[in-house]
Amino acid sequence: MEKILSVIVPTYNMENYLRNGLDSLLISKNLQLLEIIVVNDGSRDNSSKIAHEYADKYPSVFVVVDKSNGNYGSCINVGLKIATGKYVKVLDADDSYITENFEIFVNRLLTTDADLVFSDYIKFFTSGKILEYKMDLPADRLCKIEDVYKTQAFYNIQLHAITYKTELLKQMNYHQTEGISYTDMEWVLLPVTQVRTVYYINVCVYRYLLGREGQTMDPNVIKKAMPQKMKCFFALLNNLNGVDITDYMKIYTSMQLLKHARDIYDFYLIQNSTHDIALLEDFDAKLKALNPIVYKQCEELHYRLHIPYLYVKAWRKTRCDIPLCIRLLGRFLDILGSIHVKFFMRYNPNDPR
Repeated sequence: MEKILSVIVPTYNMENYLRNGLDSLLISKNLQLLEIIVVNDGSRDNSSKIAHEYADKYPSVFVVVDKSNGNYGSCINVGLKIATGKYVKVLDADDSYITENFEIFVNRLLTTDADLVFSDYIKFFTSGKILEYKMDLPADRLCKIEDVYKTQAFYNIQLHAITYKTELLKQMNYHQTEGISYTDMEWVLLPVTQVRTVYYINVCVYRYLLGREGQTMDPNVIKKAMPQKMKCFFALLNNLNGVDITDYMKIYTSMQLLKHARDIYDFYLIQNSTHDIALLEDFDAKLKALNPIVYKQCEELHYRLHIPYLYVKAWRKTRCDIPLCIRLLGRFLDILGSIHVKFFMRYNPNDPR
């Protein structure tokens, strides 16, 4: 039976989460339409054993690849090499799918031939807080990418919402950077440059776990791994320089690069000004040399939405921290905004929040 969807599951020492993620893929109907590729990245725990249990029980559905450690991108690359499904999606080993919605999603994939398929997702925090993210796109309609690339769905594009046509990735010889984390930024940007059609299936499929100690989004991990994030940014920049893209995609990729660059400037200048600023200086110099357009755009970044202090431009001139008065004003506005939200929720019983 031909597979409609390959799900790549990179895993490294995820024995406490992997079983939950794999169970969430076990839809009651059309399970044979799935190809689930678990790539064990040199785990030292029981991740491989757990994955092989599923391969033994569902041999026509689960494939397990045991390999030496090469980090996240190497798992995606291995999975893509053997993927046979018409479409391909990623499930991180500590996350899961909402099974009943995933079944609906798989059935709807049978009705489209788009290059990129979007679906909704939730952020599930270990504290119990849940945030749902829905795409601002017309549902169940094949759209040309030039008609929708300026939407919030594309500006805030996340791995959790994305399903690509496998053929598109293989035709462009898509390859993620290996040996570092945060290469999901390549997954959500590089293939989009070759996408021509988009389809939105308005069901919430992906459950993204946040708050787990040691995950790449843990602030303590980000502090140590910021050089990896910078390396991934420049790998992305170099790969984009070698891709033939349309004028509207040039606008889009420039917008995405600016967003990623802002994350880095924010980390050093706003969130963590006491960290090794020499790394930022090196990043700044490389960005100027490799992409003067994005470098210049960064000078227009505001410290806060309502505070027109151009913090990157000021830092480049003075190499000084953001003035205390600006920081205090930002903190005051944050508190004011928090009070407004609490007041609004208290006196507006019909508000869904």
